[in-house]
Amino acid sequence: MEIIEKSLVSRLQKDSSDTKYINLLKASRIVGSSQLHDEAFHGLVARKAHLTRPEAHIMGIDLLYDVMIHGTGVGGKQKPLRMRGL
Repeated sequence: MEIIEKSLVSRLQKDSSDTKYINLLKASRIVGSSQLHDEAFHGLVARKAHLTRPEAHIMGIDLLYDVMIHGTGVGGKQKPLRMRGL
């Protein structure tokens, strides 16, 4: 199973579609990878396109809030909620 997971993660990281970071977020939750989660988070913050309602739903309110705050520069260098243990 680990080989399949690595292969899938590799393909997701090479993806160039608009849903790349949402897919990485889902994969990070499935495999329990904080590295993938962080990559997805930073990709979503840097993404210029607006999130769709289904994407926001997948992300959850805590991560959506963090992306909104870090994406607009509001809140300074505050750590994401997940990293603050909330």
